[in-house]
Amino acid sequence: MRAGYPSDTRLGYGGLGHTLTPNSYQTNSSNSIKLGLAIPNERKRMATITRKVDDLDEKTEGAETVRFALGDRTFEIDLAEPNMSKLAQALDPFIAKAREITKKASIGGSTQVVRDWLRANGHDIGDKGRIPEDKQALYDAAHANGAAASA
Repeated sequence: MRAGYPSDTRLGYGGLGHTLTPNSYQTNSSNSIKLGLAIPNERKRMATITRKVDDLDEKTEGAETVRFALGDRTFEIDLAEPNMSKLAQALDPFIAKAREITKKASIGGSTQVVRDWLRANGHDIGDKGRIPEDKQALYDAAHANGAAASA
């Protein structure tokens, strides 16, 4: 068992009245913890529990992902209290004087319509996920004022 994780942690399993003791755990690049649990009287079954850990102190559980931007760069960090409060307090004077910018609305079209139009006009676009701004802008420009021009 890795140092720092309480070896006497016990977890309920499936409402069957079993008590489990973690037999291993590991962290990944986002500091989530995965516990390996031996389940009594079960063959080769493992339960996985994922917990988000604060990126700054690398130990406080219950972190939430915070996104923020500065200049042309966008950042993400997983923070729990009190680091969430520290970030908010540090930004408060700037936020108080700043203008909030909302994302410009597109001309329209469901994501599937936009994807279909992009493909029909020779652009590569994935089946899932957010449509990149430059690709959305092509669709919007082609459909401004009701025009249906190709890019």
